[in-house]
Amino acid sequence: AVAKHDYEARNDTELSFKRGDRLKIFDQPDLSWWTGELNGREGFIAAAYVTLE
Repeated sequence: AVAKHDYEARNDTELSFKRGDRLKIFDQPDLSWWTGELNGREGFIAAAYVTLE
């Protein structure tokens, strides 16, 4: 997935990312939050801020 917007994590289970970052998606358990990885760190990804390729 590619980040459409910057996102600042609100807790230690979420991932922060910048626009243009490429994230690896592991699971899409619901419409709002996905699980994935960025730079070796795993956590929740705000789905509204990324787009799948």
